[in-house]
Amino acid sequence: MPVPTGAIDSHPAKSIALGGWYGRWAWALSLLFLAVGSFGLGLFNGALGDDQLLLSQRLAGVDGFAGLWGLFTQSYWGPLHTGGLYRPVMLWLLGAQRLCFGTDPVGFHAVSLLLHAGVSVLCFGLLRRFLPKPAAFMGAAVFACHPIHAEAVITVYGQADLWAALFMLVSLDRYAAWLHKPLSPTQRLVIYGAYLLSLGCKESAVLGPTAMVLIRGLYVSPDARGWRRWVSGREAGFAVPLAIYLVARFAVLGTRAAPVGEGSVAWGYPLWARANLVIVTIGTYLRLLVLPWGQTIYYGHLRDAIFGQPWAQLLWLLGGVAGLLGLGRWLDRRVVAQGNGWLVWGLLPVANLLPIGVVVAERCLYLPSIGVAFLVGGAFDRARSGTKNSLWVMAAIALVLAASVGLSARTCWRWRTPVSHWRATAADHPRSPKAHATLGIALLDEMVQGGEVLYPSNPRWVEAQRAMERAIELNPQSPDAWKGKGLLAMSRGEYREAIPYFERAYSLRPSDQNTYNYLLRCREAVEH
Repeated sequence: MPVPTGAIDSHPAKSIALGGWYGRWAWALSLLFLAVGSFGLGLFNGALGDDQLLLSQRLAGVDGFAGLWGLFTQSYWGPLHTGGLYRPVMLWLLGAQRLCFGTDPVGFHAVSLLLHAGVSVLCFGLLRRFLPKPAAFMGAAVFACHPIHAEAVITVYGQADLWAALFMLVSLDRYAAWLHKPLSPTQRLVIYGAYLLSLGCKESAVLGPTAMVLIRGLYVSPDARGWRRWVSGREAGFAVPLAIYLVARFAVLGTRAAPVGEGSVAWGYPLWARANLVIVTIGTYLRLLVLPWGQTIYYGHLRDAIFGQPWAQLLWLLGGVAGLLGLGRWLDRRVVAQGNGWLVWGLLPVANLLPIGVVVAERCLYLPSIGVAFLVGGAFDRARSGTKNSLWVMAAIALVLAASVGLSARTCWRWRTPVSHWRATAADHPRSPKAHATLGIALLDEMVQGGEVLYPSNPRWVEAQRAMERAIELNPQSPDAWKGKGLLAMSRGEYREAIPYFERAYSLRPSDQNTYNYLLRCREAVEH
């Protein structure tokens, strides 16, 4: 099978993924230090978002390593959530870590840092097949320190994206080697097995073989015609692990293909709002890939754009598409096609074309950002080739790299505790009701755990009370805010005053079992 000269690494078997480093230690170690250094401040961060729910409730019943295998017959959230998620491999990996580390997030964060470093090196191995070493390194370096990876790297639940990317890139690495030389049956099993493991970590990996098809069509058989240029028996083989996953998923979840009811972010939306949702989601993702500012683990403030006029997100969407298409005139078109391909297939599953459980989640950009790495590497290579603006391009990329390291460290610091995270979110997005409400609840939790006296003149108590009032002012139908007001009253022993708050919160979100339990406790306290 002929390979165009210079299109792919002339020694593809010398993969950086599974052996044969051949002098690349310096490049790999540099990426390891860069990846860990960018997010190392998050090692001792507290549990954020769904971390406590996963560790303290979802995985609490796992009895030893033998009990982990029962997770393969359960949905991701089990009885805690109605979302249509099936991630048995991810549950197994998190369960194993919980047996080792307990509920202390530090051990999980250490694993996440190592995973991110490993994925960054694998990203370099992928780019190295299509670009010279310096350009491949620069693209992988931007991936390693991109601030958008904060949620994936410094939260426990973000490991789903890290493991999915790791297995996907291992599969891709072995597949690329197979295009150039025969592989043993065991090595072929690694290709399809790693893809199956990736699916078992996160559903968005379903379109992963698209990357293999792009490699074959753009680099290996560009002169072929018809469908044979893109697909052969090797690519069709990915249908086997996909079928295995779908059968297992159907056996556990039935026909639920996506979150339904309250588990769906578009639940109850009119058609025009659903269209706005897609624009807002994709436009925000493109903005975050270019300008990662105002980061958070919750993007509820985007409801203003969804139910209003999302002009800013529409401009990012149109500008992003125009820019990505325009790069083909300046950079190697095959590199641009590869980069754009990663962005497209990575964003499609999370673009809310089929409504999912979130409007925007930064962790969903982990795999798509490899497309950015391709484009940055291609720009660096183009600049090195002697264009008149080469110095400016290389300086700009170096500046982006330095800024990314600083912004990543900044995000880790701002997210060191739930209080600091939600305080930063409320400051960055002052029209987010949940940000204010959750800030109030986080402040209350911190005061209770710290043994502080809960009195109205306590500055932190005042801040929590104001946060709840602000949330209700922004959205009188916010169940989080009413629940928070109930918790504030209950924490001071004012059970009678807390009851109407919990009743209001439960009426707004009947699926919230915790709110119902608080309501029962208050009623029992009043009766006795």
